[in-house]
Formats: sequence, C-alpha cells, structure tokens
Amino acid sequence: CFIKRHKLFIKVIYNMNIFHIFVSASPFLTSTLSNFNNTSEFKDTDKKSLWQPPSFVFGIVWPILYALLFYLTYTILSSKTNNCLKNSLIRTTLLESALQGLWLYTFNSNRGKNKYDSSLLVMTTLVVLSFLRLVFFYTYFNDLYYFYIPYFLWINFAHILNWQLYLNIVK
Repeated sequence: CFIKRHKLFIKVIYNMNIFHIFVSASPFLTSTLSNFNNTSEFKDTDKKSLWQPPSFVFGIVWPILYALLFYLTYTILSSKTNNCLKNSLIRTTLLESALQGLWLYTFNSNRGKNKYDSSLLVMTTLVVLSFLRLVFFYTYFNDLYYFYIPYFLWINFAHILNWQLYLNIVK
C-alpha cells in the first residue's frame, strides 16, 4: 500500500510541473550551493589563468546562462514531446548539473593548493556531455537548440581556463 501511494505521489508531482521546474532549475540550484561560503571567489594570492575575465563578468554571464537553460529545459518538458525524449533530457540535465557542482567543488577546494587535475577531469567530462547534449538538442529540438549554444561556449571557455591553470599558464 505504501509503495502504491509513493508511486502515486511521484506521478502527481511529475504531472504538476513541480518536477519540471526542479529539473529545469537544477543547474542554478547546484551552483548556489558553492556560493554559501564564498568558495567561488578568488583571493589575491590565488593564481589566475591567462585569459581569466574580471570577476564581475561571472555575475553577468551565469544568470543569463541559467535563464537560457531553464527556458530550454522547461519548454521541452512542458511540451507534448514524447516521454522517451523527456526522460533523456531529465537524466542528462541532472547529470550535467551534478558534474557542474562536482567541478565547482573540486576546482574551489583545490585552488589554493594549485592542484587542478581532478577539476580538469570533471570539466573534460562536462565538455563531452555538453557536446552530446548540443547534438541532442539540434537533432530533436532544432527550433530550441540555440538556447544551449551560449552555455556550451562558456563551458568550453572554462575548460580552456582550467587547462591554463593545470599547465601553469598564469598571469
């Protein structure tokens, strides 16, 4: 009886779009966790990659990217798209959010030690996943895939910055 009620509860939440909102907002929610202790701010003593933009740029770029990702994901999940594509989108969105959070954690926790190998590995995985997602959006949602391109470009730029730190190409 408990399992039936539990499945019914999950089905109701799924149908009420609450789940769609959560999945669509998951990139924002994941990155918010890293901002609680100001772990994302660079100190004056931290090495900065050669192409590191000024810190205010991140405060402009990320909210725009989160809004685009939310719109893209929520629009697809709220559409009459078949459930197989929706489930694939949900899985890859949550995986991408988890990788983004893991990258933030590995990058920020090892930054003072100048150890960037683990964050580089996570970022490389994130870049590969984002390429696969770009192909997915282009293939199945040709009218919406361009909402993903700015995020794809920004993640690749972050990947270059991570490589610069790993190779010690710094300012």
